[in-house]
Amino acid sequence: MCFASTRSEIVVPIKGRKGVLGEIDIDSSRLSAFNQEDREILERAASLLARYLED
Repeated sequence: MCFASTRSEIVVPIKGRKGVLGEIDIDSSRLSAFNQEDREILERAASLLARYLED
């Protein structure tokens, strides 16, 4: 869910063996708040979450 104050958003799917289990969705009021390093960290977190959720 985006708010009127949202100026940046990053969304990373939580992918399981049988499809998408959910997503990590982070908003910021700062313009260009997220970079490639942020995406990589969130993708690793999403991978760990998927393993936890499926076990």
